[in-house]
Parts: sequence; structure tokens; C-alpha cells
Amino acid sequence: LQRQEVLLNKILPYVNPEYDPKYQLLLVDRALTLDKAKGDRESARRTLAEATRFGTLPNAYLLTRLEWEFEAGNYTRAHEQATELVFRNFPNRPQALSTALHTALEAEMYDRAQQAAEAYLMLIPGDTVMQVIETRLRQGDRPEELRNFFRKK
Repeated sequence: LQRQEVLLNKILPYVNPEYDPKYQLLLVDRALTLDKAKGDRESARRTLAEATRFGTLPNAYLLTRLEWEFEAGNYTRAHEQATELVFRNFPNRPQALSTALHTALEAEMYDRAQQAAEAYLMLIPGDTVMQVIETRLRQGDRPEELRNFFRKK
């Protein structure tokens, strides 16, 4: 960690502040090290957020950021990441929509949850669980309970 910090500080004067994917990947690597080696998830989250200043995060790291925000209870931020994953179809369209639905439910963004459920059903119309979720969202039938469909998995 100390060597990473020294390297990041040493090259900082040469970094393009608007777009620098190499520096971004060094920050991402530092964030992952902070999380895994030190168990410092909060510093890792901040470092990963800083990495976004230098370009678009690769899909896998965007998913990592979503997971970290979700685990921290930052459901609105997690939903923002999930929405980006939907645009990128990562890891695939149905899974991205399901994640967007789950994060929207946790953030109590029921209109967005309904949109995700509808889009999901356009892809997989026979999914009976998703049909129940979409119907209950459309009818406003205790939407706060719907997150339990995901928590049980």
C-alpha cells in the first residue's frame, strides 16, 4: 500500500486531469488493495469514486462499485451504478435489469423499479416472479415488501 501511495503521488503531476485511463487503473488497483489487504472498504469506495474522474470505469469495476455502495446502504448510489450497467448490458441485459430493479426497490424508487420490471418482462415474459413484482408495483400493492423477493436469494 505504501508503495502504491508513493507511486500515485509521484506521477500525479503528469496525470491528465480530464482523462487518464492508466492513472485510473492505478487508482482502481489501490481501491481493490485497500479493500482486500486492509479491509478498509470506506477508503476503497472513495478511491474508486476518485478513479471515475479520469474516465469511464470498466464494467467489472463498475459492478464492484455498485456492490460496495449497496453493502454500505447507499442504495440510491447503487441504483445509479445499476442504471449504467443496464446501458452497458453488463453482465447481460436481464441480469442488469434485475439488479436495477433490486437497487431501485431498496432505494424506494418504485417508479424506476416498475420500469426495470417492465423492461425485464419484455425480454423474459414468462418469468412469473417478475410478473408478480411488476403487477404489484403497477398497482402500488405494498411495494416496500417486494425487496424481500431479492433478499431471500
